[in-house]
Amino acid sequence: MKKTLRVALSVLVALTIGLAFVHCGDDDPEEETCPALCGDGLECCDACPNECDTGFICNAAGACEEEEEDTCCPDAPDGEIHISVAGKVTDLGTQAGAATWIGAIKPTSAILPGDPPILTTTASDADGLFSIDCFDITDVTVGLVLITDDTTPDGAAGDYFPTGTGVMGFAAATDAVCSTTAAAMAVPNTLVAGIEALSAGKTVPVSAAADGFVLGMVVDATGAQVEGATITLADGTVFDEVYYPAADMSNLDGVATSANGMYVIPGSAVTMMMEIIANKDGMTFGSSTLGAKENFCFFAIVQAAE
Repeated sequence: MKKTLRVALSVLVALTIGLAFVHCGDDDPEEETCPALCGDGLECCDACPNECDTGFICNAAGACEEEEEDTCCPDAPDGEIHISVAGKVTDLGTQAGAATWIGAIKPTSAILPGDPPILTTTASDADGLFSIDCFDITDVTVGLVLITDDTTPDGAAGDYFPTGTGVMGFAAATDAVCSTTAAAMAVPNTLVAGIEALSAGKTVPVSAAADGFVLGMVVDATGAQVEGATITLADGTVFDEVYYPAADMSNLDGVATSANGMYVIPGSAVTMMMEIIANKDGMTFGSSTLGAKENFCFFAIVQAAE
């Protein structure tokens, strides 16, 4: 499963003053400093907030306790596995946050014909930020894909083209964890029309309605676009149906990625579960698994190793 772009999200952690915290130390807070003011083990009481080490949380008594890995969705029914996902939707044209409808689906649903079964839905705000509360992934394997579309989903109409972005990978649902850094892409219909027009003279043109297409980006370990990379099959086999848009999207004639790091593959050239990799001297990349179907854009990130 493809790795995801890393999105730096600001997370506001607020302590609720009304909780029954243990009273701390001396009445005069000027005489002592945190954590001595609170006492041993009470480093996160209301007088000394946010002093827990990484991997620990503040409990209702004001003490730091180890955070268990499966506490993100503690109310999941017995026998079910739930996760929550938060992150940002980015308009690929403007590189700004986008307000869209979001649907979570299985990766296989992103490449099989027809409308995919939706696990759960939400919407991103004007800045592109979204949060999906705990939902059931018990029967999900390989990973999770988020579809974006107009705020009222309308297929290939409207402002945005239906686009699926892989946001996490896992072998089985038991390996999945909650995420606050999911990154999904919103692809404008104007961009899709432009890519189709630019590919008209190619041996294998892009037909979004008939075959769908793969639109991807090669990025480094920090998520920054990589210029000068090429795409091959994971076994190193070169294939001709990979197009590299110019940085200003004026043509698809590049021989490698431009400053935007992007590549395009017509859906008719994609076989189910086709695995690709990026290549550039001095860099090592993970692979990405592709699929394609009519009226759908499969957005595939190929990311460099740490």
